[in-house]
Amino acid sequence: MKYTIHLTEEDYIRFTIFFNKHSKNGLRQMRYARMMVLALAALNFFLSFSSGGIDYLLMVPSVILLLLFIAFPKINEMGMRITIAALKKGGKLPFPPVSEIEFQDSMIVQDYEQGQLRIKYKDIENIYFENNYIYIIFSAMQGIIIPFQSLGNDKEQVIAHIMERMHEP
Repeated sequence: MKYTIHLTEEDYIRFTIFFNKHSKNGLRQMRYARMMVLALAALNFFLSFSSGGIDYLLMVPSVILLLLFIAFPKINEMGMRITIAALKKGGKLPFPPVSEIEFQDSMIVQDYEQGQLRIKYKDIENIYFENNYIYIIFSAMQGIIIPFQSLGNDKEQVIAHIMERMHEP
């Protein structure tokens, strides 16, 4: 089974957000960043009371930091969009916009402009079916994005093939 995969910047951003929410590394990074902002806000808040009265001028940064805490996921997404735009300007996207993916009996082979990726089914760490995508995670920081639309009417067949091969001894 061989398919042509077309990815957009939006596909990559959705994958990265999903990966950050579901991987150990992503969760840890998000937690540390949010804890840091919250700790800074708390420190600033307590400093505003330390002078004996309420220093409203010092409370402004606390409010800003708390707003950052709440808006962190959107700020993170905006940062990804800026990074992708800068990489695109330089001609190097962090994902292959067009690739050929083949589901062989022993492995998945993805051919793209920069080379070839071969992943044995036993090396797949996780597989997720999210919205209109299959996300195949094969290392702490790498995965394959497969939009369902690229599979046409073979979506169920491909999913069954991957699941069967992953669970073979």
